Amino acid sequence: MSILLVLVMLLAALPLSVCLAASSPSTMPADLKDAASRAMQYFLSDLKAEYTPDPSDPDFVPATPDVWEYAALYQAGKTEDADYAFLVPQVNADSVTDDSTPAESAKILLILLMQDKQEDAAQVAQKLAARQAQDGSFTGKSEEVTGYAWAVTALCAAQKAGIEATFDLDQAVQAIVSKAKEDGGYNDWDEVGNVDATGMVMVGLASAGTDAAKEALAAGVAYLESTTAQQDGYFVGAGQYDCANSCSQAWALMGLAAAGEDL
Repeated sequence: MSILLVLVMLLAALPLSVCLAASSPSTMPADLKDAASRAMQYFLSDLKAEYTPDPSDPDFVPATPDVWEYAALYQAGKTEDADYAFLVPQVNADSVTDDSTPAESAKILLILLMQDKQEDAAQVAQKLAARQAQDGSFTGKSEEVTGYAWAVTALCAAQKAGIEATFDLDQAVQAIVSKAKEDGGYNDWDEVGNVDATGMVMVGLASAGTDAAKEALAAGVAYLESTTAQQDGYFVGAGQYDCANSCSQAWALMGLAAAGEDL
């Protein structure tokens, strides 16, 4: 999954909700176009077998494409290319159930928006918005701050696409900000900030765009910048597992890009 995150970062170079309507392949800088071409070729040459059923091995379970794979296709202009059909998620409104977490629901909503399935997207958006609690959080079997951020990202994207998805944005931002750690970062599992979770949350805050969200974004930037001195320029949160990997670095960079930082 870490490789996929970096591919998406290279292809979009923007927070996910924004890349739905911007940075199309035709407007990509030349270096990003080249990166996109090489990345998509890597999918074909090295990853296709992971997503393709193997008739000779009945026990093999192929990988299921997610929002990351489809975002890569979307930004590379490959969604209609038959060679990449193995990376197209097969989702609809029924893909979201009562057992879906807020993050899972949000990712399906983003896929449906990119696939221009407006009716299904509207149903999923309404289901997700209906799960907002009075305190602004989003309920489900997993109530993590990154799930709140995914929900805000997807619902804001739906609204930009003209879908009616009524939810309390200010309360949602407050629910996110209330989960900030003392060091300014965010984490679903520990009492100190984490690079990955902070980047995810910053994308959600950027999607919200409220004054409170912008203030929280500034704190997120300060947190990420404070981690760079700890390990040769990588973003590594104190007391965390080794974040000097492509997945964590991608999330940190996406968070900074969402905050408008010059990368």
